[in-house]
Amino acid sequence: MPASLLSRLVRAAAGLRAPRRAAADAPFLMVLTGAGVSAASGVATYRDGGGPGRPSWRGMDARSLASADGFASAPRAVLAFHDERRREMAAAGPNAAHAALAALEAAWPGGFLLATQNIDRLHEQAGSRRVVHMHGSIFEGLCPACGLVFPQEGDMLPDAACPGCGRAPARPNLCWFGERPRRMGEVHAAVDRCDVLLVVGCSLAVRPANLLPSMAWRNNRREPRLGRPVCRVVEVNPTPTRNGAFTEVVAEAAETAVPRIVAELLAAPDGRGGPAA
Repeated sequence: MPASLLSRLVRAAAGLRAPRRAAADAPFLMVLTGAGVSAASGVATYRDGGGPGRPSWRGMDARSLASADGFASAPRAVLAFHDERRREMAAAGPNAAHAALAALEAAWPGGFLLATQNIDRLHEQAGSRRVVHMHGSIFEGLCPACGLVFPQEGDMLPDAACPGCGRAPARPNLCWFGERPRRMGEVHAAVDRCDVLLVVGCSLAVRPANLLPSMAWRNNRREPRLGRPVCRVVEVNPTPTRNGAFTEVVAEAAETAVPRIVAELLAAPDGRGGPAA
């Protein structure tokens, strides 16, 4: 995709929204990130079994290690698995994609939200502030008894008590398989109002994240009198998902594509994408 294409679509989105928003308003930009953003930092996914080339962890299926049932039946193994992942993520650093998205947030003149499926803190380390962790953070603990969320930097002991109510055992503050993602009200509100949804490094293999592009695309049907899309849904992925909701696809790794796209957006003097070439 030519570097100027995304800037043109942001400008188009702003113009198409003009009938129902003040013309001076900059477009609302939402970014959804997945494992592909952190891959260049060396962070593996659950589907990697916790590490590159490992379909399982110590002979256990990764899915069983990321579930409430698994925690109830084998708490030591589940906590040891997450302790190892926490140490790996603590040693990782943000890459060019994280840095570019932080710069985009800092300079973007309109509304902005970054929703991530990643449980690391690389977006925050790069400088991002308006971040929603849909799947929680491995650097937080959660008390199932009282619901307290607390910082967790080191390993978690199976019999460690909650710092709030004193009950045990606490667990990582993560959205495990079969659980509802966090702060979805904020995510859905952003999807509903965004002019551009930029989906970066997402396999779209799990719900409800795989539904968000379609939700944004449906915004295109809310003003049929315009006869043109009012929301652009852009995918950045070296292996495109072929999801029919995307209006543009950039088949490239996040760490190379995102800095180029962000530089094009921020080069525009008015923050709307510059002149349409």
